[in-house]
Amino acid sequence: MRAYSALVLIARIIYSCMFVRGHHFGINHHTIANMRLFLDDEKNPELYDLTDVVVARTAEDAVRIMRKSPLSKAGHVFFLDHDLGKGQNGCQFLTTLIEEYNIRPVFVYIISWNSVGIQNIRRVCDYYNIPCAVMRTDKLWIINGQSG
Repeated sequence: MRAYSALVLIARIIYSCMFVRGHHFGINHHTIANMRLFLDDEKNPELYDLTDVVVARTAEDAVRIMRKSPLSKAGHVFFLDHDLGKGQNGCQFLTTLIEEYNIRPVFVYIISWNSVGIQNIRRVCDYYNIPCAVMRTDKLWIINGQSG
């Protein structure tokens, strides 16, 4: 069982590295992801050197964007903040999208600066077996609970 857990962790680390800041391991993350959704009420994607992302400022807007998308219900990469002002938070958005609309991302980058919010989103990702990583403005900081 421990060998399996170690393999899963290694696979998640490699998988997450493929998406960080452009082309890694010779893989273009734009061809892997159907949509790259950036959900944050204040920060801009440029802070993380992100381009070609769809920006939503509220969870409700993000749900509308995802529901209207002509793309399939799989293969999306989300960049999620936890605290979104009024309305749902990033954790509630992710749960709603999965449970009510059967739309689940292949990877979640947590871009929150709220440590409790980070843990909440990580718990939801772990519950639904979605690989996740905490992304800081300067580097990838935590990958599924392990320092990176």
